[in-house]
Amino acid sequence: MNSDDKLYLDIKEVAQKFEGMEDHTLRNWEKAFPMLRPKRSGSGGRLYSKDDLELVAEIHYLVKVKKMKLAGAMEEIKRRKGDDMYRKSLVTRLTEIKGFLQQMRDEL
Repeated sequence: MNSDDKLYLDIKEVAQKFEGMEDHTLRNWEKAFPMLRPKRSGSGGRLYSKDDLELVAEIHYLVKVKKMKLAGAMEEIKRRKGDDMYRKSLVTRLTEIKGFLQQMRDEL
């Protein structure tokens, strides 16, 4: 089974997905980014989910590619998360309005 088929990856498998990344980098990012909290195995090893892996990829992009400091990357991730939540709330509200308008049309 390759790592793309697994539900969880250990810290070494995650580090290997990013060129030049070491285990300690991931451990440091866990301290700096409270939303990065991989599960723990029975023996205490870190188990990263697909969501964790997406967050690691985003952090890697901001810190290693865009050369942002950890604090700046944290703010950017918070901003993006806020934007996503706002978009989701807009979609929900627009869906409600659409349903209301369709109901009004049907009653005419």
